[in-house]
Amino acid sequence: MKKVSKLLIATASTSSVLFPLFAVSCTNYKNSLQNKINDAKQKSKLAVFVKDYKDKYLNEIVKAEKVLKDEKATKEDYKNTLLEFEKNIEKILEENKTTTEKYGEYYKEAINLYNDLKAFAAEELSEEKFNELKKQIVADYNAVWADLSKIEIHKFDEIKRKEFKTRIDNLLKKYKEAKQKIIDGN
Repeated sequence: MKKVSKLLIATASTSSVLFPLFAVSCTNYKNSLQNKINDAKQKSKLAVFVKDYKDKYLNEIVKAEKVLKDEKATKEDYKNTLLEFEKNIEKILEENKTTTEKYGEYYKEAINLYNDLKAFAAEELSEEKFNELKKQIVADYNAVWADLSKIEIHKFDEIKRKEFKTRIDNLLKKYKEAKQKIIDGN
């Protein structure tokens, strides 16, 4: 009888120690997931997203929150969701960063083209006979600058890059031809 009672006491003590450990372990993944979701929400308010990356980012948060709110979720569910959430969020942020950097390069390219237009006006139209033409080009490049400066860098995609490149190239071509006509006319 003593052996049975010792065995029962040992089993009861072991289970009373192990069950809280299981609960704590499960809670740790749940708390970690909750913390990651909260961090991700904060980042979503501060980060600059391009294209549809913000929607993808917020969808990952919603998916993780569904598991967090599921009363039947297990430790394994929390763990898998946490790992998947971290991986997907990191991937989205990296893709967003790459795209943002690419848009920054497009914007720099447009600024360089704009500066080429200004340089043409300053260098190629410096003679007095080109004064009228220079007034026109100054008005045009000021209009280009006004439009360019309205666009936020993270929204300067491939389409806008092509639009500004075409616009500035056409202006340069127009004023080079006009300059040549003035030269040929004299």
